[in-house]
Amino acid sequence: MSSACSRCLILVETVFLLGALAAGLTASISLLLARDEIPDSNCLLYGTFNWTGGAVEGDKPRCDLSLVFQFAVCAVAAVSAVYRCLNIPCEKLDIKCFRVLSIVIYIVCVACVLIECILVYYGVVRFCESMIETNSALPEDSSCEDNQLVYNEQNGTDVDFYGFLKMSTIASWVSLVTWLALTVIACVSMCFRKDEYDA
Repeated sequence: MSSACSRCLILVETVFLLGALAAGLTASISLLLARDEIPDSNCLLYGTFNWTGGAVEGDKPRCDLSLVFQFAVCAVAAVSAVYRCLNIPCEKLDIKCFRVLSIVIYIVCVACVLIECILVYYGVVRFCESMIETNSALPEDSSCEDNQLVYNEQNGTDVDFYGFLKMSTIASWVSLVTWLALTVIACVSMCFRKDEYDA
């Protein structure tokens, strides 16, 4: 493979790593901001909603696990992006053992982010369901966003916990897609440079 193509693949991988970092940070920070919208809450995921404005007691271990996974893959993305940036001017740093290791690490990151996506998605669904379960005046098919508006009207507040939960969910899935793409890019790059690695 030509040097230009090799550098192009490394550049694409670096861009995706930065995208994974941005998505991971967005998912984590949004989850924390959603929690802070309701004072004294430990976590909103899988929590039972309190219509009086009191704290929400969610499933803190699952929240913490989601945050740990996302912050861990963010650290991997940051370190990998720095390493790939060094590869752009100096391709010789992209040695076979590091390439194989990066593929393994990317696969582990995919698994971690997939678990995190599932935890966040179902945690948000359960939290939104609890809003209907704890307020019989709400129609059963009402959306979480509509219920948040009702809550704000009842309590004279202007909180946007659902907006942050929604952002966290979307960012988590974007993070997963990005890590899947990175795994494919790393495998393609290794296949294209097989002769160079074996030389």
